[in-house]
Amino acid sequence: MKTPLQLVTEALRSGKYKQGRHKLESDSDCSFCCLGVMCKVAQEQGISVSLNNRGILIGGNLFHQKEVVKWLKIKEYSGRFSKTCEIIKNTKVFSLTNLNDYGGFSFLEIADFMEERKEDLFE
Repeated sequence: MKTPLQLVTEALRSGKYKQGRHKLESDSDCSFCCLGVMCKVAQEQGISVSLNNRGILIGGNLFHQKEVVKWLKIKEYSGRFSKTCEIIKNTKVFSLTNLNDYGGFSFLEIADFMEERKEDLFE
């Protein structure tokens, strides 16, 4: 049986999801941030997610996605991995949200990063 992290990194690498920024899910172009992909994978596994009245994931981080946070055992709503900024690819970042929205990381790179830094991200 695969772990939640394995399921999420597999989904990020699958090409199934269009990468977006600043929202878990965008209804304007059907895109997702990396945390939104986590929510969709959790939903596929039967985990309850918070949706708006149009069926779109609520939020720009996991604050409204409490069941997803529990399922993933992620330490922080934005996927924070450092208490201070780190320079990665010439960008100051401290969370998965930063990597996705401002760091220019692709889903493939974020999946690799999640595996490399899992101790910093997950309980």
